Amino acid sequence: MQGDAHADARHAQRLALTGVAGGALFFIGSWFFIAQSFATDWLQLYRTGCGCWILGCCPYVLLSIFVGRSQPLLCCCSCVSLNAILQVGGLSCYIAGCVLGFVDAISAVLPHINLLFVIGAACQLVDAVVDTTRRMHRTACKQPMDFTGTAEMVSGTCFCLAAGFGGYGSHISLVRFGMTCWLMGSLGYFSLSLVEYRQAVWEVAKPPIPCSGKLQVVGAQSTSA
Repeated sequence: MQGDAHADARHAQRLALTGVAGGALFFIGSWFFIAQSFATDWLQLYRTGCGCWILGCCPYVLLSIFVGRSQPLLCCCSCVSLNAILQVGGLSCYIAGCVLGFVDAISAVLPHINLLFVIGAACQLVDAVVDTTRRMHRTACKQPMDFTGTAEMVSGTCFCLAAGFGGYGSHISLVRFGMTCWLMGSLGYFSLSLVEYRQAVWEVAKPPIPCSGKLQVVGAQSTSA
C-alpha cells in the first residue's frame, strides 16, 4: 500500500511539472504579446508569442485528454465530463488561433484569430465556474472557494478581458490593457501549477508510515494463562 501511495505521489508530481511547463510558456508568450502592442514592426513579436502559446497549450491538452481534472476526455464512461470538453475545446481554439497567426495574409485572418481567442477564453471561464461550483456542492457550500478555484476564476476572467479588449479594443490603450490581461491570466495558471507541484513534492518527501505487521482489535483484552 505504501508503495502504491508513493507511486501515486510521483505521478502527481510529474503531472504538476507538466502544468508548470505549460504555464511558463503561457507567461513567456504573453510578454511578447505585450511587447508587440508597443512595437511598430510587431508581426515577428506576435508570432513568437503565438509559438509559445502553442507549445504551452500542448501539455494542458494532453492532461485534459488522458488525465482530466475530474474525468479524462478519453475514458471508458459513456458520459464524458463537461470540464474535459471545455478544457480541450478552449485550448484547441487557442492553438487554432495561434496557428493562424503564421499565415502570410495576417490582416485577412485577424478577425478569425480574435474570435477563436474569445471562444477559448470563454470556455476556460465556464470550465472554472463549473468546476468550482461542483467542488462547493460536494461540501454542501460549507467551505469557501479554495485557492484552486480562485486562481482559475481570476485567470479565466483575465483571459476573457484579454480576448475582448486585445482583439476588439477601439483604442491602442485598450488593446495594451488586453495584452496585459493575457499576462495576468497566465501568471494565475503558472502560480496554480507551481502550488500543485510543491504539494506533490511534499507528498513524495513524506516519510513512510511504519507498519508493525500486527492487527490490533479495539476493545480486546489480553489474558495470561
